[in-house]
Amino acid sequence: MQRLPSLILAAAWLFSVLRLTPWLLQRLNLCRENFRGDSIPTAYGLAILLWSAPVLLGLHFALPRQAQEALAFLCLVCGMGALGFLDDYRGDRSIKGLRGHLRALFRGRITTGLLKAVGGLLLSLLVCRLILGYAPGQTLVGGLLIALCANALNLLDLRPGRACAVFFAGAAMVILFRSGTLIAAPPFLLVIVLPALFVYAKDRRGAAMLGDTGSNLLGGALGLGLALAAPSMVVQGCLLIGLALLHLLAERRSLTQIIERTPLLRRLDSWTGVR
Repeated sequence: MQRLPSLILAAAWLFSVLRLTPWLLQRLNLCRENFRGDSIPTAYGLAILLWSAPVLLGLHFALPRQAQEALAFLCLVCGMGALGFLDDYRGDRSIKGLRGHLRALFRGRITTGLLKAVGGLLLSLLVCRLILGYAPGQTLVGGLLIALCANALNLLDLRPGRACAVFFAGAAMVILFRSGTLIAAPPFLLVIVLPALFVYAKDRRGAAMLGDTGSNLLGGALGLGLALAAPSMVVQGCLLIGLALLHLLAERRSLTQIIERTPLLRRLDSWTGVR
């Protein structure tokens, strides 16, 4: 009963955020044509940031034994979300892939996409080193894992619901794995999953775009969840290799075309949202 006022306050804030975000995006002129040519709000993942950040901050003070982990999620949610929002608001959509951003850099232009990638990596390394207290080697592996996971969801967010669905699948595995360990920790990922479910309801219908704000935030949170659930550097290294191969493939070929040309992947992908 003591937690009832907090739950009511959190529910009221979630309702307010879901009503406020579309209005805010419209005022900022953050609308874009989707793959079908419809003009819809983008950066709708901002709702996840606006709700989960104050909740994680409250949990940081309410759960002193898990304060470091809550702070790590809070910093990643805010940092990754802000970097993604900058790219949504000021980004140049004509520049694609890491090679495109590097070419722009060699021509003397720093793109928001490059800032998002470099800033995300630095943020991930700082969270691992300064907040979680990882050793240098573990910091490098964990930081790369988080950063590449964030960018992987950016790469997948080209059709309605796809990035959210991958996040939900990964978050479910992390939460189930950690809840079965002897040193179970509060599933802070649930704080991000809850608002993401409401965002997904619009994203999967093609009524709003998750945007880099949402995909960067969700990917970073999932990467942190994976790093915490798999503290072994061997396991993290295997995950890191898999993500690196995905990025190399995305630089050479369209992931969407690969999905559409593979019957099983196409069927699974069709379940995540409208096509």
